[in-house]
Amino acid sequence: MSELPAVACTPAVSVAGDMLCLEFECDHGAPEGQYCAEVREEQICDTHSISAAAESGWDEITHAEPWPCRFATEAAS
Repeated sequence: MSELPAVACTPAVSVAGDMLCLEFECDHGAPEGQYCAEVREEQICDTHSISAAAESGWDEITHAEPWPCRFATEAAS
């Protein structure tokens, strides 16, 4: 039985911050439809991060693997 080839790591941009800020329900006076200053963008490895459906209907990242991914060198060897 042969091993499957390693899946290449893929970078992705995610947002992180307080849940109310992420859902546009914070009280910081952000412009309509835009995130407040307390929400930040993070680059993660989409291939090795884990997400699950949240009550809001959006996927919630339960484990974010930082980019550059620590598995990238393992997958390349």
